Amino acid sequence: MYNDTMNEYKDNFFHFVNYSFSKLPTNLMAKFCYDDELFQIPNTEAYLSVDKYNWVLYDENQNNLFSMTNDQFIDIYLAADKKSQRYLEFIADSYLNDYSPDKFDYNFVLYEEIFGDLIEKEAPIKKRWKLILDLFMKKRIYISKYF
Repeated sequence: MYNDTMNEYKDNFFHFVNYSFSKLPTNLMAKFCYDDELFQIPNTEAYLSVDKYNWVLYDENQNNLFSMTNDQFIDIYLAADKKSQRYLEFIADSYLNDYSPDKFDYNFVLYEEIFGDLIEKEAPIKKRWKLILDLFMKKRIYISKYF
C-alpha cells in the first residue's frame, strides 16, 4: 500500500528545484491543488490535508510530504524539466485568471484529453468511400467533412 502511494507521487507530481531557500529540500516533486485534498503520508496511515490553491510537495530523499502556498512555492522553486515548466505555466495562468477546473483528473494525458475526439475516430462506411474517391480525383481534402 505504501509503495503504491509513493508511485502515485512519482506518476502524478512534477519535478521542481529549490533555487533560493537552503533550509528546504533541493529537489522535490509537487502538485497544485484546485480543491481541498487529502494525501497519505508515506509509511504511515496518516493523511495530510492540503487547502485549495496550495501546493503539496513530496521530498523523495526524506520521504516527506508537506504543503505550501502558491506565493511561497513560486518564490522558492523552479521547474526541473520541460514538462514541469509547462505545468507551472498552466498553473500560473489558471491561478492568475481565477480558473478552476470542475473535475480535474490529473491522470489524463493532456493531448488525449484535448484531441481525444479526433484520435481513432472511425468514419462511416459511405464517407470512407467518398474520401477514397476524393483522393483519387485529387480534390482538396478536409478531414472534418468525413467524420
